[in-house]
Amino acid sequence: MTAPMRMEEDRSHMTEKILNFTLEIIYLLTGERFPLVKSGDHMTITVPPCDSIEPERHNMEKILEITKKMMELLTGEVPIRCQDVTVYFSMEEWEYLEGHKDLYKDVMMDNQPPLTSPDGSSNGNPPERCPRPLYSRHSKQEDHNIPHHYKAEDLIDIKVEVKAEEEERYVRNDQQSMEEDGITGTFIEEDTPTEISTVDGREMRKTSEDCLILSPDCKVEDEDITQYSPGENPENLRTSMASKMNPSTSKAVLDQLENSDSELESFAELSDSDSWGKSSSDAESDDRSDSATELSDVQTWCSIDCGTDRALPPRFPFTGASGMKVDVEDDNPLAYLQLFLTDEVIEKIVTETNRYQAQQLATTHRKFPRSRKWEPVTKDDIWKFLGLIIIQGVVGKPLQKWYWTTNKLLATPFFGTVMSEYRFSLIMKYLHFENNEEFDETTHPAPKLKNIWEVSQMILKNFQRSYVPERDISIDESLMAYKGRLSWVQYIASKRAQFDIKSCMLCESSTGYIWNAVLYTGKGTKINPKYSNYGMAISSVLSLIEPLLNQGYCVTTNNFYTSPELYEFLLQNKTDAYGTVRANRRNMPPMFGNKKLKTGEMVAWQKGKMMALRWRDKKDVCLMSTVHNTSTVMVRTRGGKEIMKPQVVIDYNNTTGAVDRADQAMTFYPAMRKQQKKYYKKIFRHLLEQCLWNAYILLKKKSDKPVIHSDFIWKVAERIFVNHQTPSMAVNRAGRRAVGVVNPERLTGRHFMDYIPPTEKKSAPTRMCVVCCSKRNDSGKKIRKETRFHCPDCDVGLCAVPCFKIYHTWDVY
Repeated sequence: MTAPMRMEEDRSHMTEKILNFTLEIIYLLTGERFPLVKSGDHMTITVPPCDSIEPERHNMEKILEITKKMMELLTGEVPIRCQDVTVYFSMEEWEYLEGHKDLYKDVMMDNQPPLTSPDGSSNGNPPERCPRPLYSRHSKQEDHNIPHHYKAEDLIDIKVEVKAEEEERYVRNDQQSMEEDGITGTFIEEDTPTEISTVDGREMRKTSEDCLILSPDCKVEDEDITQYSPGENPENLRTSMASKMNPSTSKAVLDQLENSDSELESFAELSDSDSWGKSSSDAESDDRSDSATELSDVQTWCSIDCGTDRALPPRFPFTGASGMKVDVEDDNPLAYLQLFLTDEVIEKIVTETNRYQAQQLATTHRKFPRSRKWEPVTKDDIWKFLGLIIIQGVVGKPLQKWYWTTNKLLATPFFGTVMSEYRFSLIMKYLHFENNEEFDETTHPAPKLKNIWEVSQMILKNFQRSYVPERDISIDESLMAYKGRLSWVQYIASKRAQFDIKSCMLCESSTGYIWNAVLYTGKGTKINPKYSNYGMAISSVLSLIEPLLNQGYCVTTNNFYTSPELYEFLLQNKTDAYGTVRANRRNMPPMFGNKKLKTGEMVAWQKGKMMALRWRDKKDVCLMSTVHNTSTVMVRTRGGKEIMKPQVVIDYNNTTGAVDRADQAMTFYPAMRKQQKKYYKKIFRHLLEQCLWNAYILLKKKSDKPVIHSDFIWKVAERIFVNHQTPSMAVNRAGRRAVGVVNPERLTGRHFMDYIPPTEKKSAPTRMCVVCCSKRNDSGKKIRKETRFHCPDCDVGLCAVPCFKIYHTWDVY
């Protein structure tokens, strides 16, 4: 059972007990039992009015006993008053003492005599329970609450009060209080100064001559309690208390106690302000950040005053080694792309493409398959293939075959010089990344991504190996349009592309560098097995950020991922976070989304370092943060109006758009095409876009000159063709006009006509005349004319008259 489920079960069990206690009290008061009516989520007890209720004496004792049990359940403590000492035990400690009370009594009777009151009297009253502890006189609020929610495993929750006799009266400001019916009321004389000392960061208060209060952090056993009586030298008390501590710290503690008189006021202010919103002293202490760190253990949401200035929660120190981890030539844009598309990745694509073509050819039954002219691909072929895909993103055309058209209006002759359309289509058809024969669904880490998994992981590892992001990072989802038949395609009606493949990406906030990604495939989504017990949103974030934990990073999340459970885990791993949150998230503050706010108003709650804030702009904006308070900043809207906006909202707007910035930039020069039917090929083209974007980011960081994104794209393609394309003439077909490269010798050289040489099959072969076939007849059809003559130097068929002369003298014929 998970911790949240266990917590919910304990809360339900406690509610049931309190309800039963309430019904028992009503029965003892009225002598009648009343039915419990359930209406929705509420339960109602209807009790008729009674003129006077006079319970019997034994019933009154039972009512008090039940009331004390209810207070034990609500506070989680068992207050025990023995003679003049009141000790508060947590429920776990009390259960342990209940089982060993006889042994505890024997040891205490042997080692420690009973404590006496200041006047020397000793009460023999049996232990009885006290409903509430004493408060500090430095608290500004009359109804100040002392929290009881420190972690049991970290602290010993013991509060000690040394009081006078049970029936003694205390007078303050002409008001009187009497301890009656087991209720202990305490008032401290206003003229008596309060002494406060620190012992290794722990707080001790001496509020009067008859009362000593120790903070919950001060670990004191019964035999260590020292009575301070009227007239006794305070130095004796300090020496005695310091000697009871750890011997290694006694001297340091004694020095702090001796110097505490001059620091009483500042320490009291610090103590009153360390709840971040309960009360704040007029003179704030410079050491507030130290007390703020201790609040990370608080387990309950507390409402805070948004109009009061308070210190920011301290950030975790950033220890990450951000920056580039590889050396690259500054003037070679292709070198940055090759950081991710390494020789290992290209070799994998070459091997699997050739293997897949052989597997397909062995299973085909066609007499003349399309791949009968297939030639195995090489690394140069794959690089030229990728270069054409990259340049297609710059030179956009609706159909792929238009890049090889000979129409003068649409022609792009360069494509034909690199690779024929037939060769390009064959490589695209057989492009593959995994060996299908070795696939085993039971052992594969991501069966739904079997055709792209290994290559995608190689590229992501290269992303992480080449660069380490700065402190501020962002996690958000990215959508890739895809309308094919796939079980894990997302349908989002509000998006322009309603059918998408979704992935969760981690990017650097300042640049948009893509550092890690998780592709969503439904229930089979590949996440870190360590986080499999969390939901999809939390496990995705933790899987992405795991290599960056415990280094002081600060992550920005949107309302799909943000939750108190996620932020608590990040805090335990020294990682800060902030972002928008849904008001109905589990474990959010009670009444978080109920109060109606006016424009500009906000409400906030604090839980340790976590703050939950709801601010009203045009609509409610709900956020959580571990590094912000409720401070606001004056900003100017687009309409010129000045408004007060919370600082957390401004920081969120500045850091959350990293993933969106990367997605937007990749759509300007896309490597993907809508006609791609195979999902794994479209994912690979999307990975190619991400590689280009990251390479552009790294070049910008290292270059002293400004770099334009579009220039970077075509320069990468240019460098690919320079490095991997062998110089050759245009790709021609027999009898057709050469396109793509203009032959400068056509107009300037000496040319001579000749017959077309015979072949094995034909003794008098013919060819199409390039001049005649470039014309159309009256009906608009192309003229088809064959000739026996050609130009050996230009290698084209030409009619003797007048085409030979026109071809060698006219620039455009």
